[in-house]
Amino acid sequence: MKQDEFDRIEKLATVEAGHKLETYCDAIGKTDFAAFTQTEFEEAMREVVAEYRYAMKVKLRDEAPF
Repeated sequence: MKQDEFDRIEKLATVEAGHKLETYCDAIGKTDFAAFTQTEFEEAMREVVAEYRYAMKVKLRDEAPF
């Protein structure tokens, strides 16, 4: 699988990460990434990556072992 192709679980995790980004944007009152400060951008990316990692752990834990 290519690096830019996601499997089913990765796709589910990206949706949850996207929701986390939406929550962050609502919290700071900005949706235009061009208007983000460097600090806001870095925090947004940290939030997205952290949520993706967490979602992957949860999704994989719920998978049947094969």
